[in-house]
Amino acid sequence: MEGGINGAVELFKSTRLVLPQRLVMYADKSWMLVKDPAPTTEYLFISWHWESFKYDRNKPSRAPLSLVKEMAQHATLEAGLKAYWLDVQCVDQKFGDSFSSDVYGMADIVRNANHVAILLPSEHSFYKRAWARRLWTLPEGLLAKGRLRIWTATENGFTKNELDHVEMTYEFWHPFAHDERHYPTRILAEYYEGQIELTRLEMIVTAIAALSRQNSSRFTDADIAYALMGLLGRRMAIERSDTLHQAMTKLLLLTGENEYVMERMLSSYPYPTRDLKDVLRGLLNKDQFGTCLWDIRSSCEIVGIDDIDGVVYLNNCRTLPICHQYIPDQIGKILRTIGSLRKAAVVVLCLSIYGFMSVLAPGLHTACAFLLCTLILCLRTPPTVGSIADEHGFVLIEGVMPLSQLEEAVFGNVGDILTYATSSSPLNATHYDNDPPWVKSANLKRWTKELYTARKSGNEPVWVQSAKPGPTSTSSCIPYLSTSATDFEAPSSRKEAYHPPLLAGYTVFTLIQMSTRQVLLVQSRLPPTSLLLTGEEGGMLRAVLCSSAYDGDGLEVLQKEAVLRLDPEVCDLGQSRSWLRVRTL
Repeated sequence: MEGGINGAVELFKSTRLVLPQRLVMYADKSWMLVKDPAPTTEYLFISWHWESFKYDRNKPSRAPLSLVKEMAQHATLEAGLKAYWLDVQCVDQKFGDSFSSDVYGMADIVRNANHVAILLPSEHSFYKRAWARRLWTLPEGLLAKGRLRIWTATENGFTKNELDHVEMTYEFWHPFAHDERHYPTRILAEYYEGQIELTRLEMIVTAIAALSRQNSSRFTDADIAYALMGLLGRRMAIERSDTLHQAMTKLLLLTGENEYVMERMLSSYPYPTRDLKDVLRGLLNKDQFGTCLWDIRSSCEIVGIDDIDGVVYLNNCRTLPICHQYIPDQIGKILRTIGSLRKAAVVVLCLSIYGFMSVLAPGLHTACAFLLCTLILCLRTPPTVGSIADEHGFVLIEGVMPLSQLEEAVFGNVGDILTYATSSSPLNATHYDNDPPWVKSANLKRWTKELYTARKSGNEPVWVQSAKPGPTSTSSCIPYLSTSATDFEAPSSRKEAYHPPLLAGYTVFTLIQMSTRQVLLVQSRLPPTSLLLTGEEGGMLRAVLCSSAYDGDGLEVLQKEAVLRLDPEVCDLGQSRSWLRVRTL
């Protein structure tokens, strides 16, 4: 019974409408601050930008605040109301439970207001943009009932202008033509105005992208998640120690609004960014496979959040091991030079000797049989990479090599059996049975030499692209090279560079899918050790390449390194695992 009561209390807290705890009300020709006003009180919500009025919360001054109060009182009476809500008057400015309740319940206060009034100290467009850039003003503008009323201070008093949500995008949120930074806000404005329809997932993704582009006053590091909480109309407990990733994951997973956004992000392969905020800012962009986030379907589920930032617990996820660097030794290469015809000839010779000896000396059957078996075993070739890796399904080789050399190293011969998986990795997306220009022997020798020389001195070549901060590989990224190439090849065209699109701190790896004999070129900070089958899109599986790391307690944490697209048949080869600790950043 107690559990049921607690569940009801939690549901009530997460869904109930938050009403203002204080309002400034007009009575007996004076304004006064009233605590716990009647729930039916009609009031005006005041939205303003502190810095525009030169107001400092840490050093409050009466001069700028007096103008704000005067404008708020004028706007309230002009609207025929007797009460208004202004943050500096109605929010307890001491950080505590009351402060958190007011700040993070502000979206409900906006929803319940008669309308929203925006205060500007001047008609200059600078102040419109200053108001529009704030994180918290975006929900205030989007959730406002009806048209927003903009009050501007002038030499002759105050002027009023009314705008709907779409008109706000031209006047405030979209001041420059063809500025893609404000497209998410424009989409949300049209959605709240009822001009377009969005699925719940599309709305959440658009809201995250829009809020991530706003400037935050940083009450906490997770302000973006709490502002999103207001737009979604659901609440959760505020933990000031939570990081942005932890708060966002809690909100999307634990408040009944789970559209598998975080799981879809795990399966997505965005272009490298500096931090999570940049990832969220570009959430509407297509990833390196040209896929939108809502086109990815998750096949696993995040069920928990670790104390380590960016680490989650993954449930019901199929995994595949990766066989590392089984490159044959030189003796094996020498033995494999014996051709199949030569081996057959030796076997025929041994059989002839056995038959001849059995006729001349019938008592030596056992010795002859032993000699024959010994000769055959001596001719047996040591196992190749292919024979070993068939048990694993995937083999990983550090570096790259042309397909012909790769076939010889893996299978012991060249038979044109390896091809590139054109739709599986961005590095070889446009190649099938021909090597990319930067894999050709001469170009390969050139860029690997430049890379090794630069990294040996702690630098990167000029052609290496910048990437987000993170663990870097200690490898020098020297692939297996052909010693026959002596001259450098010039790029065949200006569009085909002699070097790969390598990121700073990353290493190029060759991954071979043994079941299909397909090659995938990937770049990773650390050597991947496993594949996580986390989702699907476009008839292909999404597989996350992960490296292994260990926390302070010696427990394994899988680090996301790259994302691949694999054939659906691979799913049957995976082993289902639960409670995997995965770092998604």
